[in-house]
Amino acid sequence: MEDLVFRGRDFIFLDLEFSSLRPDAEIIEIGGLLVNHKNFKIEEEFDYKIKMLHPEKADPQSLNLVGYNEDLWKDAILIDEALNELYKIFEGKIMVGFNLAMDFARLEKAFYEAKILSNNKIADPFYKRKIDVLSIAYFVLKDNPEIKYFSLRELCNYFKIPIPKEHCALEDARATYFLFLKLLGYN
Repeated sequence: MEDLVFRGRDFIFLDLEFSSLRPDAEIIEIGGLLVNHKNFKIEEEFDYKIKMLHPEKADPQSLNLVGYNEDLWKDAILIDEALNELYKIFEGKIMVGFNLAMDFARLEKAFYEAKILSNNKIADPFYKRKIDVLSIAYFVLKDNPEIKYFSLRELCNYFKIPIPKEHCALEDARATYFLFLKLLGYN
């Protein structure tokens, strides 16, 4: 891929859901938006349900929180298959998320374990810079006494951004996108 300057890269607003909060949890959903860097318009949406390989390790409370049920996940695919498809979308883009550290760490680990290669080396496909919307929200609103917890739900409520289904990867990615626009004064 042609090397682009930082300012010339599109964004992937991304959210993941997991089978538990433990470090060995499986990714069970990947949802997001491909957003044009010039006009901030959504160009593509994606939502992948991921098949658990070790459901015995899952936390029932975490599964309940994300709305996991066998019917919704009946067409789930293996993580390697999802990552191979998503690599093409992610390559060279800037990852944007809410409280991004956990999602990025787990996704980077998944790419490594799937042994997906780029230029003959195992690597995550994203550009090296990442944007955490929680950090932006903190600096914009840190002195606002109405904001107590800086959760995605609280910040979206403050800006009147609807989240139809919380802890759904695609819905949370959309909420993060609209929050990002509000924080930067675009919407």
